[in-house]
Amino acid sequence: MKNKVLKIIISIFTIFILLINSLPICAEENTRTVSEAQSFIDGIVDYKLSEAGVSNIQEWINETLTKNAGVTSEWYAIALSQSGKYDFSAYETALIKYLSENEVYSASSRQKYALALIGTGSTNQYIYNTLNDSIGKQGVMSFIFGLHMLNNGYSSNEYSLASVKDKLLSLQLADGGWSIMGTTGEVDVTAMAVQALAPYYKTDSNIKKAIDRALTLLSERQMSSGDYSSYGVGNPESTAQVLVAISSLGIDCKNDTRFIKNGNTLFDGIKNYRLSDGTFCHKQGGGYNETATSQVFYSMVSYLRMTEGKTSLYIFDGRNPLGLKVWDSTISKPTETTGSTASLGKSDITDETDGTREQLKDKQSSDELSSESQAQTSDTSKMQERNTEDENNPISDENESTNKTVIENQSETSKISADNEQETTVSNTVSEGNKENTDKDIDSNGEVTRSSSNSSSGNYKIWTSLIIALIAGIICLVMFLTKKRNKKNFMLILVVTAIAIIFVWATDFQTTKSYYENSDIVKENVIGKVTLTIRCDTITDKGDSEFIPEDGVILSETGYEIEKGDTVYDVLKEASIKNKIHFETTGNASNIYVEGINYIYEFDFGDLSGWVYHVNGKSPSVGCGEYKLSDGDEIEWLYSCELGKDLE
Repeated sequence: MKNKVLKIIISIFTIFILLINSLPICAEENTRTVSEAQSFIDGIVDYKLSEAGVSNIQEWINETLTKNAGVTSEWYAIALSQSGKYDFSAYETALIKYLSENEVYSASSRQKYALALIGTGSTNQYIYNTLNDSIGKQGVMSFIFGLHMLNNGYSSNEYSLASVKDKLLSLQLADGGWSIMGTTGEVDVTAMAVQALAPYYKTDSNIKKAIDRALTLLSERQMSSGDYSSYGVGNPESTAQVLVAISSLGIDCKNDTRFIKNGNTLFDGIKNYRLSDGTFCHKQGGGYNETATSQVFYSMVSYLRMTEGKTSLYIFDGRNPLGLKVWDSTISKPTETTGSTASLGKSDITDETDGTREQLKDKQSSDELSSESQAQTSDTSKMQERNTEDENNPISDENESTNKTVIENQSETSKISADNEQETTVSNTVSEGNKENTDKDIDSNGEVTRSSSNSSSGNYKIWTSLIIALIAGIICLVMFLTKKRNKKNFMLILVVTAIAIIFVWATDFQTTKSYYENSDIVKENVIGKVTLTIRCDTITDKGDSEFIPEDGVILSETGYEIEKGDTVYDVLKEASIKNKIHFETTGNASNIYVEGINYIYEFDFGDLSGWVYHVNGKSPSVGCGEYKLSDGDEIEWLYSCELGKDLE
């Protein structure tokens, strides 16, 4: 009997010891993640303080954020207002001044400014005016940001809190997500809808059901590296939006198997884009990106608030009359979620994130994208690196571009060369993936179907390479004669020479004149004819630029012959050459995205402005570099100020 009692006591003691030992491990893991979030914040703050030449956050607010109020400061201001007690009076004054002097066309942008004012503790009338003139004026995003405002106890004359929640629920798609356009859920928009609905997860069964479906979609879209893809390219912005969403629900990404893929969490995914100076790039291998950095910044603030038991990012401290709470980490997992660590590795075109070019790209290849085309088309989406929420930050990242083609306007050329005969040199860097648009196309039978290159276009490369080699040889000879015969010096010259020659052969330099005169596209197997129109009617009364025609017509309806496989991009390029119309692109091959036409660019007239294309009156489901034309197609390139909504 004594032995039995002794065994029981020993067993209980052993279990007790094991439980005690396990507690420090959990605490250590939690501390590690919290410390990691704080380190991300500290790295960004240190960079920003150094950049501004100030010593603390308050000075950063008073200097840089105040100076850039209305331009790039708002997301930092919102995050800082939720992470400490700072004086925002100077920033508030500057933002109100900016809003009084500038007309903001985008409804969601006005809501962003209003949220920033709310975060600063402002009671300015702009907040109330925005509530009454923005909700529902710009589709799903205006309902999302409008709900954030209503969640802070404000009211609208047109929409009640209940009606906005119901409307947002009605916009949920069949796959469980939300999207600006089309029938396929986008990661960024879905995550942002969840952020707005999160406070009602435990009190509204309909919202709970909707969020559970959304979480399933977000779980499935997560890649094996822990991050998310937008417009076919992994990026930290989409990942940050998901982190804000699940943190708003009280879900800790470090221990919820739905958001751990191949052992990688959202933190691991975001870390892939961190640069040595503490900032973040939009895609791996790229340089500093403001949108990526700001979104990571506020996502970390959101995570830390969750760990501290505070309200979600958009329920502002001191503005919580509804008594909304941050939920603990006991949210039940939907029965349809398996927690599998398998990753689809694919994602829909999202936008962005912060409205980003991703939305603009999304509109250029808007509705019902197949998973195959989504995997090929990049970051964005953007109608915007450039992210829905990048819709609220017009800063672009030049490092996103893998290929940029600039076709000079004739009038601009004349300005450069009017007083002399020297020709302006245009450099078109040609990636392997874009040769189909600059050299030759070969059909399935191996026959050349189109040629747009000058037969002598490669001659200068041969001569330039020989000259580089000759110069290198002369340098080596001089070094040899002067007895500077260190092998390392000769190796260095050899490497530099090789790099220079590779650069010459990787680029295509030609004068503006030769580009227009010698780039005629020869079509041997014509299958039909299409028409192309370029218009910007939506902005004729919004600017006095010399590049905006009074009637909005940049190119009236013009016919072009097509061969099999010709795309919308091919015809736009041909038209720009023949009519000497400037246009500028980023990306390559099927990922081509048109940033500007006739010196009118995306974001010139609001965070949601940019170029979109229609074929036969409809917005196609793929990018302009993918849409293959048929005889009789009618192409329109149109400038939109509201994600295409103003074109309907």
